[in-house]
Amino acid sequence: MSDAEWARHGVRINELQPGVIRAPRRQGNPEEVARIAQGTPAGRPGTGAEVAKAAAFLLSDEASYVTGAHLAVDGGFLA
Repeated sequence: MSDAEWARHGVRINELQPGVIRAPRRQGNPEEVARIAQGTPAGRPGTGAEVAKAAAFLLSDEASYVTGAHLAVDGGFLA
């Protein structure tokens, strides 16, 4: 079934696209994180909490009419 067909059954299919995210596994090379993050309009890496808030929104009733979305949580990198 396509995303549209699932929507008729009350199933929403959305995608999160996180960019450079500050995470414990990246702590070993902060220069690399800083270099990559400078390439984003935000000029910094994101946080796990920022990705989690976007996911919580998509899972909430406030996003009940959102389906088939590709939500970039990347500080504007893909913009």
